[in-house]
Amino acid sequence: MMQTLVWQATDVVVSSGTKQGTTWLLNIVHQLRTGGDAHFGNLLDECPWLEATDYPGQPYQERLQQWETGVFRKHPFRAFKTHQAPPVLPFNAQVRYIVPVRNSQDTAVSIYHFLNAFTEESRAQWGGFPPKYGSFAEMIHVLIQHKPYWRFVHSWWPYRQEPNVLLLHFADLKRDPAAKIEQIAQFLGIDVDADKLPGILEKCSFGWMKEHGAKFEPPLVPGQPRVLHPGGMIRNGRISENELWEDTNLVAQWETVHKSELPDEAQRNWCDHGGALP
Repeated sequence: MMQTLVWQATDVVVSSGTKQGTTWLLNIVHQLRTGGDAHFGNLLDECPWLEATDYPGQPYQERLQQWETGVFRKHPFRAFKTHQAPPVLPFNAQVRYIVPVRNSQDTAVSIYHFLNAFTEESRAQWGGFPPKYGSFAEMIHVLIQHKPYWRFVHSWWPYRQEPNVLLLHFADLKRDPAAKIEQIAQFLGIDVDADKLPGILEKCSFGWMKEHGAKFEPPLVPGQPRVLHPGGMIRNGRISENELWEDTNLVAQWETVHKSELPDEAQRNWCDHGGALP
């Protein structure tokens, strides 16, 4: 899909590793472009997920046709979700990319809870995907082996100073959402009406998103099983979730790989805590 889609200069892509703020950023983009939309049915119907399909084997052309006759005609610009990064995701100097990054240990905790939220019916339909782990430690060993967190950071890091790329840290967005949402609006070239800003901020809060959780879960497709148990997408968005990191040996293993993959201290510190982008 990403190779065949005809990109437009106004397109916005939220490119994020798993559970690093994808849905949150996607909702922020949608709220900014609509001036605060509380009545949408499902976020993925408004902001298509580039690599996803409704059922195994669905032709991408079918998905593209649905978008071209529907959501592509609905908003002032198109917004997409993806968990891919360059070079799989084509980098186009005319397209704007928003890239959230989250503390690696917080990301791992969120992934574990997320995987446990999938229904067994959905796993069966997709041949056992995504995998279900018997313990947090078992999952961590797989993440250490395959290194998805670090591969994603490495893919986007060389682009961080490009004018059409906005790298944002999850913790900064949590600490000062109003300031960061204003930064995103400026990046997108959107002038937010002062009277609409409070409503936009409310609908971008974790409280509002959790209260309206069905809007952010994979949409229900007729004839297909539910993908997630209710509440499985929006949990709490906390910083420094340590309850699953009680095994000091596990922490040490993770930190060893973390420092090996990100040997530059400034880069590693930003990935851990946010702040000024080095």
